[in-house]
Amino acid sequence: MILFALFTFQTTTFGQSSVQINELKSSIKETYTNFCIDFNKQLPIQVDELTTLMSVVFINWKLTCNYRIDIDFREITDLEIQEFAAATKKESKENIRRMLTNSYGNLSVSLVEMMRLTGFKFVQRYLDTNGMFAFMLEYDYKDFVK
Repeated sequence: MILFALFTFQTTTFGQSSVQINELKSSIKETYTNFCIDFNKQLPIQVDELTTLMSVVFINWKLTCNYRIDIDFREITDLEIQEFAAATKKESKENIRRMLTNSYGNLSVSLVEMMRLTGFKFVQRYLDTNGMFAFMLEYDYKDFVK
């Protein structure tokens, strides 16, 4: 499944001074806030036969993608929901890793470092076809380092 239809990072190396880090954090925060505002104008977007990306928000260093799944989760068991969430997390983690990987196949150290220094996290929040909460997945830099 497609995790994000559009995903951009500012690839900037973190400086050593706290002033430089704060300026960079401010720039990253502004970039993601503006990205969400602009991207939400294009939503909803069907990402696969069951999943629609409804909105994206960036708050407290969490880029949250809100999805609707065309399944009535009242009709499936908790175990089936857990299995569905686990399969989704595995696939999404691979997709995020690909987005964080440069053209040489190496994980971008500057992007993972940005995630570590800022506390940046990816969050996927899923609602079922009735708008009821189904499950939520969260990823931080530890999910992408070996």
